Amino acid sequence: MNIRKWFLHAAVFAVCMLLLFFVAMINGVIYDAQAAIDLLGSFVYFALLNVIIFAVASIGYLFLLLPKRLRKIIWIFTGFEIIASVVLIVWGTISAINAPATFFGPEVEIFLLYMVFVPFILHLVAVSLNVSTRGVGKVIDVTSMGKVNLHTHTTFCDGKNTAAEMAEAAFNAGYDTLGFSGHTPCSPANLISDSWGTKAEDMPAYIAEVKRLKEEYSGRMEVLCGVEWDAFSDIPSGDFDYVIGSVHGLEKDGKIYWIDISKEHFEEMLEAFGSAEQLVKKYYAEYKKLAKKQFVDITGHFDLIALWNRGNKYFDEEAAWYIATAVEAADAVIASGKIIEINSNAVFKGLRDEPYPAPLLLEHIRSKGGKTIESLDAHGIERFG
Repeated sequence: MNIRKWFLHAAVFAVCMLLLFFVAMINGVIYDAQAAIDLLGSFVYFALLNVIIFAVASIGYLFLLLPKRLRKIIWIFTGFEIIASVVLIVWGTISAINAPATFFGPEVEIFLLYMVFVPFILHLVAVSLNVSTRGVGKVIDVTSMGKVNLHTHTTFCDGKNTAAEMAEAAFNAGYDTLGFSGHTPCSPANLISDSWGTKAEDMPAYIAEVKRLKEEYSGRMEVLCGVEWDAFSDIPSGDFDYVIGSVHGLEKDGKIYWIDISKEHFEEMLEAFGSAEQLVKKYYAEYKKLAKKQFVDITGHFDLIALWNRGNKYFDEEAAWYIATAVEAADAVIASGKIIEINSNAVFKGLRDEPYPAPLLLEHIRSKGGKTIESLDAHGIERFG
């Protein structure tokens, strides 16, 4: 939660409101009581708009999630406010020119006061933009999606089934929302295998197929077009509904080691880094970097580094250094407002007893108000069974 930012805007808002009443009082002293009443009356409508805009924007700052209807309300009221501000500024300027003797009259004071209000209102527009369109994707309102899975792979990348087959399986399993998240294109030197990332030349076909499925299931199941981005794959470009950000591999001495290929490959990575602690710290440092990526909406399989660590085989997941390292990365993700997925794919494969993140980390994330979403990380239709 951006509490500090909210208090900053609350303070600015309070100062603007105090200025309004201060100007009215000055008018009552310099002119007469009726002038003060007239001035206050002219501001009532606009003050109410300011209160409403600030209240709705506060929801965005405190919870970093605004349903589409509330985002539209922000824009409607902000639009009215900007138009009203421009009208009053023009009116105050014309009044000052036509009646220089009353240059310090109520009209010009309205003009001067709105010169203070306008930057604040424009800042609220920026707040609306920041909350409603973080990055490439859009804010994901998971509370209104019903039974949902947003982590789905197909034959466009490393999935076993086509997009149409995955959509049919999800629909038959009673899903309300299905999101496709093909791996973004990756340069050949960085690939786990030729089939891991979506080929750059296949991205238009991937987007077109998901769009077709959106239309096919319209009114029956919502279909979303997303991607899963990795630090070693290309930065996503396109009109995606959301972006999952994940860390699948780490670089050491010019070589990329992938975490989830095999236990043997992981042990090779561990040897290259010299110790489990160095490896783990490097991994979670990448998640802290990922938290700063504005185009990422959801973070994938947060503690994938522990995939092969059943029974604490390679490191103790309850050790103070491990918990401190993982919690620091989790706090960075929480502060960014990104959603953390609860990924059950490794449990399905029999490699873990609990989904990502581990229970201890998940408890911390929830205690800090982090947003989560359950995810299948489906690579085949059997995941919807």
